[in-house]
Amino acid sequence: MIFTAVPIDAYSYSVVASPTASEVGTTLQINIPRDFATYTVTRNFFNEHNGALADVVSAVMPRTLGQVKTYPTEATKASLISTYGVSRRGFHQRLTHTR
Repeated sequence: MIFTAVPIDAYSYSVVASPTASEVGTTLQINIPRDFATYTVTRNFFNEHNGALADVVSAVMPRTLGQVKTYPTEATKASLISTYGVSRRGFHQRLTHTR
């Protein structure tokens, strides 16, 4: 899987002093987003580390890494492009495999 994400540095602070007494003892969290990054991971790795997000099921990417015959054919490529209207040329080239 190749995906793009925005990593977030999360900092938690315990409030030990405040002019508002009810804030003492609470936790303040600050999230600072970094620049987006592109990652390449296996579907299993993604699913094991995606927290509460939905898993990516095998039907989404029905291929086996390194087993060329499990990759999309020209017909599959054409069907996906027709269905989803993908028009980025580089994506088309990477999606294609002829058996």
